[in-house]
Amino acid sequence: SNISTGSTPSTKKPEYYKGNIPFIKTTEIDNNIITSSNIFVSKKAVRDYNLKVYPPGAILLAMYGQGKTRGKSSLLKIPATTSQNAAAIVLNNTICNSKYVWYYLVSKYEELRRTGIHGHISHLNLSFVKRFQVPIPHLEEQERIVDILSTVDRKLELSLIHI
Repeated sequence: SNISTGSTPSTKKPEYYKGNIPFIKTTEIDNNIITSSNIFVSKKAVRDYNLKVYPPGAILLAMYGQGKTRGKSSLLKIPATTSQNAAAIVLNNTICNSKYVWYYLVSKYEELRRTGIHGHISHLNLSFVKRFQVPIPHLEEQERIVDILSTVDRKLELSLIHI
């Protein structure tokens, strides 16, 4: 896996925010699947700030955030870039199902919050994220787990619609 972080282009330069590349802030990382963004940056912002545009299937993990944000993760369904407050995890899809790893991180949310770096501002950092261990069974087993959890998610969504 490849784990890195982003950067935030200067908001003093409006041309950085006149583009079509989704920019994900930690407030959008909510143990969810990201299919759209509220903020977009330009190719110039990507170039000037050396931003990586992460592919669909990458996982974003919020490293900062007071309240409940820190420790939350999202699965990208769109190519997007992110700020320095999130770790982006790009997995080798020949051995890892990214949705499986995302489900695992969601299940470890409380643990991720507890084991971060506590100080003036509690946070996670890249070296912590790189050391965090995820059990990786065979790909077929990961896919079976994802199928089961996705089915449960769909049933929950449907039951919420009918209330």
